[in-house]
Amino acid sequence: MTEEEKLIVEARTRDNAVVRKQKIVVFQYWEATREPRLWLLIFASIAHNLQNGGLIDYSTVLIRGLGFTPIQSVIFQIPSGAQTGSYVMMITIIGSAVSGYSKKIFYNGILMFGYTIVNFSGPLMLVGNTSPEYAPAMWSFFTGNIFNMLCLFTIRIIRELWELVI
Repeated sequence: MTEEEKLIVEARTRDNAVVRKQKIVVFQYWEATREPRLWLLIFASIAHNLQNGGLIDYSTVLIRGLGFTPIQSVIFQIPSGAQTGSYVMMITIIGSAVSGYSKKIFYNGILMFGYTIVNFSGPLMLVGNTSPEYAPAMWSFFTGNIFNMLCLFTIRIIRELWELVI
């Protein structure tokens, strides 16, 4: 490498270096609670994962209840990977847009708490007397998806507006 290339590599290495402070800064928790992004991510996560407990865990049973064979029921589960991918996108928002070690831990902790609660409560929406269609639950899950998209879209708009101000 030439001397100029060595300087470029050194500058990039310094730029990519991440110094992690393992000290928890409680102030960042309180700061995070005042950010609309946190609340939008919480609501998006709840709306998104509500169906995770109900649909994803019991999808084979639901699809078989509609008259499909066991093999067809398993094949119909393949698109559920998109469900996981969109949740990963929410986690990525935290990693790329939230600054501060303590704040990132707080964001992830709150989202995991919400994830746990709605994975427990999602199957409770599948009431036995509405089987095999489970129409009230399906409409709730559909509404949750729309609300999830609106929350994520709002986060995007807020981020773009914030970048214009800076």
